Amino acid sequence: MGLFDDFSRFLETRLEEFLRSNPHLELQAIEEQLKEQEEDTLRLILDIQKQEKKLQAEILSAAQEIQRWNDRINKAKAAQRLDLAQAAQERQA
Repeated sequence: MGLFDDFSRFLETRLEEFLRSNPHLELQAIEEQLKEQEEDTLRLILDIQKQEKKLQAEILSAAQEIQRWNDRINKAKAAQRLDLAQAAQERQA
């Protein structure tokens, strides 16, 4: 493991020296890293937006389901069917 670590440190040192000798290349490398980070960030934003839309659809679906059960409760109460109204209230909850 020591040989690998030494070789890795040697390569890192040589790379740092090379970049110090060629600052324009260092700037290009930094620019490339920033572009990759920007792309990753945009991908994450798109994923979050998709999740948001999915959650909004699920919330809307749940609200519609609650509304349907509320309508059933009202119909059952209007028909004096308290047993059905009670069952619908339990389902709504």
